Amino acid sequence: RYPHYLSHHLSAPLFQLMLPPFRGVLLVLLLATSVPVMATHIVGGELYYTWQGNNTYLVTLKVYSDCGPTNENGTGFDNQASVGGFHSNGNFVTNLPMNLFNAEVELVPVALENPCFIVPPDVCVESAVYQEILVLPPTAGGYILCYERCCRNPSIINIVNPQSSGATFTCRIPGTNQTNAPNSSPVFVNFPPPALCIGAEFFFDHMAEDPDGDQLVYSFCTPLLGASPENPAPQPPNGPPFQNVQWASGFSAGYPVTSNPVLTIDPATGYITGTPTQLGQYVIGVCVSEYRNGILINTINRDFQVNVTLCDTSLVAVIP
Repeated sequence: RYPHYLSHHLSAPLFQLMLPPFRGVLLVLLLATSVPVMATHIVGGELYYTWQGNNTYLVTLKVYSDCGPTNENGTGFDNQASVGGFHSNGNFVTNLPMNLFNAEVELVPVALENPCFIVPPDVCVESAVYQEILVLPPTAGGYILCYERCCRNPSIINIVNPQSSGATFTCRIPGTNQTNAPNSSPVFVNFPPPALCIGAEFFFDHMAEDPDGDQLVYSFCTPLLGASPENPAPQPPNGPPFQNVQWASGFSAGYPVTSNPVLTIDPATGYITGTPTQLGQYVIGVCVSEYRNGILINTINRDFQVNVTLCDTSLVAVIP
């Protein structure tokens, strides 16, 4: 991809001065390199906010990328991520650009809570944490925040056309018709391991923390579509209403991975258990709903890619 600043800072007179006999070739090359590349590296993400006072929110976007051999295009994180703000009726309010220059990028530890197995070394995931301040005045219906990015790895087997299916991560700022008190959204504590071992019991604590002490309810949910191969990183995002990914035959929000016992999530704690029984790459969606005084005020979604793979045993018991 050519640097975004090239198109912004090269003026028309400057183009006319550059190698006149080759202006046509130069223009063709620039147009060719400006065609969006379909990135197949998104393996998860989430969006949340923290109340800062005076109608100010610290918005945090976490994007997880495949840094292993399954990242076919070798793509990395966007230099700028765009979070959109919308009224509850879907009308656009604001665009919040977030720069990678200020983001925290690091490798995600690939570790299983099951101590009997070791994940193959070619499984690799890294994360980028974008943050920016957003000011929004109170409103009756509240706001919807969202981030959209395409595309997913083509080797995913539990959804239709994964290589053309983007992702949307969203959350809500409640309006004054739901609560008069300020709100900070829940935050997931840990990212699930990107690899599961076939035939091995999987267990993971997918809990979130809520700074306001609101009641949290967990569930598996269908991941959301977002963006397209033609416009993989829209600025601003398209916004609501959001569309769901299409599950492949035999899969659903409640049965995202071929497993026995079936993967389940505890609605009160977020604890996930189950045993995967088929090799492959899968997408799992998890939602946490935030209730205050019995009223639903916010839901944040996270979806993530897992690789069900053959693992090496790390513990052998020999009994004569």
